[in-house]
Amino acid sequence: MSHRSSFTLLRSSLLGAGMLAMGAAWAADAPASGQGSDNPTFPIDLAPLTAKADARFERLDQSGDGKITLEAFLSADRRDLHGVASERVYGGRGGAREHRMHGRRGADAGSHERQGWMARRAERRSGNDRAEAAERRDRYRAQRVERQADWQQRLFSALDTDGDGQLSAAEFAALPDVREQLHREALFERLDQNNDGVLDRSEFPPRIARLEAMDLDGDGQVTRDEMRRYMAERRDDQRRMGRRSRD
Repeated sequence: MSHRSSFTLLRSSLLGAGMLAMGAAWAADAPASGQGSDNPTFPIDLAPLTAKADARFERLDQSGDGKITLEAFLSADRRDLHGVASERVYGGRGGAREHRMHGRRGADAGSHERQGWMARRAERRSGNDRAEAAERRDRYRAQRVERQADWQQRLFSALDTDGDGQLSAAEFAALPDVREQLHREALFERLDQNNDGVLDRSEFPPRIARLEAMDLDGDGQVTRDEMRRYMAERRDDQRRMGRRSRD
């Protein structure tokens, strides 16, 4: 098998089986009440979610010092990484919605659906707004392709243990385990926001911190209005950052 054909086969496996696995992980993590799913029940009570997050953190905090090491993260039970596995690490746009769509309809379904939606939205715009949206979309696509290529190269290099530029049957058979380890390493690095080599309670699990940020009045519950206000503020911040980066 040539280097090129090996890489093509690897890419197909990554975008197929990998997305399916992460989609299943997200689905299994969604609470029965609908919290954390596509249609959450409002208001979202943070108390049970916080308790669940604390229990998950304590299971991974092997030394009991309030820190999760990389070694503990790599050896963690998959059930303790449900939901966390949908964090953006490589290639595509990332996020739970994309992985769920990929798991249902294939690797290109989420991308095509989003591109169609963005095209329809662009048609309703005019002048500078439309040009700005097109520029932002092109820039993001280029970054996505670059991230995906980097991930695939890392995965291929990890599998090619003898360094001959090809994958033997034995090397390719290690794909699930190697992919899992590299994904966890990249995920750990992404979650470690202060780059101190460990995860604290503010960094893991990540979704509870986002929900707590949405609790604008601090009453322990997230209403639909609070979530919408939070997301609107985030979008405004991203637009301002985008404009500053172009100036």
